[in-house]
Amino acid sequence: MGKRRLTADEVREWRQAMGEIPPDPPASTKADTRFYLLADTPPRAQEAKRAPQPGPLDPHDAKAIRRGRIAIAARVDLHGMTQDRAHTTLTRFLKKCVAEGSRCVLVITGKGGKRSEADNPYAQFGAGVLRTALPHWLEAPELAPLVIASAPAAPRDGGAGARYVLLRRAR
Repeated sequence: MGKRRLTADEVREWRQAMGEIPPDPPASTKADTRFYLLADTPPRAQEAKRAPQPGPLDPHDAKAIRRGRIAIAARVDLHGMTQDRAHTTLTRFLKKCVAEGSRCVLVITGKGGKRSEADNPYAQFGAGVLRTALPHWLEAPELAPLVIASAPAAPRDGGAGARYVLLRRAR
């Protein structure tokens, strides 16, 4: 069975339903449109305050990092820490790096232990606790305004046990 592409109208309706874009104004008089825009102002103000969510690393930037054109300004090793300590350390580290004007950092989480399922409840997922939690932490409201994107590191920088994190510039 072939997959069909969504039409532009279907994509717009989906984005409206998910709250990514405001609904279309009612098609009536100009006065109604003005009222709609005034009524719609608070949600738009909230959207403007919210920082965009970090996404995957752009292929161009990933290639530049791997080739050394974008230098890794700093590294933090969370390997072996508890989740609470690792999260606190990561938060402090990223805030410090943004304040210093760093563009790209390396966060080392480790690949996870090789314990049996009885000893490690996360063993079934095939990844360590910190490695699994890191992308979620980067998308959380506390760190999302600092992060542009992240991606698994190249093998020479730690491979699956580390992530490149591209940071926003300090304002």
